[in-house]
Amino acid sequence: MSTGDSKEAKMVLIGGIGDGKSSLGNFILKTTKFDVSNSSAPKTQETIGYNGEGERKNVFVIDTPGVQDSSEMNENQLNQM
Repeated sequence: MSTGDSKEAKMVLIGGIGDGKSSLGNFILKTTKFDVSNSSAPKTQETIGYNGEGERKNVFVIDTPGVQDSSEMNENQLNQM
């Protein structure tokens, strides 16, 4: 949590492969912190998070690798989140 009265918003992006989670994270943060793939091949290989800057400094977005369905989320992926 941030100091003072301001609170940090934390968002975890979960979805299928190629659904645009990284692009959404960049949109939310108003920057290009997350790598985005221009193909159908998955770009995000591990869970990673970034804080925004400026007016978005109290926003923390976590990008996760894509999954086909919820049964494919293994224990390692859940622990990374």
